Amino acid sequence: MVNHEAKYLPLTASEINQEIKELELVWNNFIEKYERTPYKEFLLNKEDLIEIIERVNKRKKYYYYFHDIDNDNMSEYKEVALKSYWIIKFRPFHMKNRLSNLYEYVNEQFALYLIFSILHRELGNMGKKLRLPSERYIIYL
Repeated sequence: MVNHEAKYLPLTASEINQEIKELELVWNNFIEKYERTPYKEFLLNKEDLIEIIERVNKRKKYYYYFHDIDNDNMSEYKEVALKSYWIIKFRPFHMKNRLSNLYEYVNEQFALYLIFSILHRELGNMGKKLRLPSERYIIYL
């Protein structure tokens, strides 16, 4: 059933700031775990991060409007997938030093971290371990 009464309302500044804080917390955990060099300094393009948050929010509203799926009930998997897609597309994170082992593909690696984190949690809930096809891609969560 389509909800024709719905009207898009953008996130408030406090909602955006809360989303930014949550993403920055996950980002900081990612950096602490995977940056093996002393070069942990990074730049964050907040405008791009806000754009990512707004696009994910718009997609949530789209699912509500066209598919009658409530915002708050949107699958966490879908939300992580959307955030990952937009992080790769907008590339809001940049390592300052070329000697960082995350320098070239930091946004792609962070997107995978988001996806693998949720997979790791779900598999752990089922009593299973996350196994990847190649040691090259093993991420220790």
